[in-house]
Amino acid sequence: MNPKFNPNKPACEPGEEYDDCLTVGAAAQRASGLLGGSLDYHENLSSSIQDLITDLLHLCDRQGHVGRPILNSALNNWEAERDPQLDYFRSPGPKE
Repeated sequence: MNPKFNPNKPACEPGEEYDDCLTVGAAAQRASGLLGGSLDYHENLSSSIQDLITDLLHLCDRQGHVGRPILNSALNNWEAERDPQLDYFRSPGPKE
């Protein structure tokens, strides 16, 4: 597993309550569900992910959204959520 992947780290916006956001692990699981049967059509995960991102950008086009700013924002969120040095997101502490 990638050392930058912390499945227990919250994937939420600053100021959001921790109870209202997914963990990074739950977000990854949700994304794998979005791939659905596409893994049957591709021999590797990279191709499936590229196709999913492309399809989401087509959805942006259909709905009248500009895809590139959404993609850039998503990349920024992903980088912040995987960086263990950022305290941008609260990490869950031990239950007392």
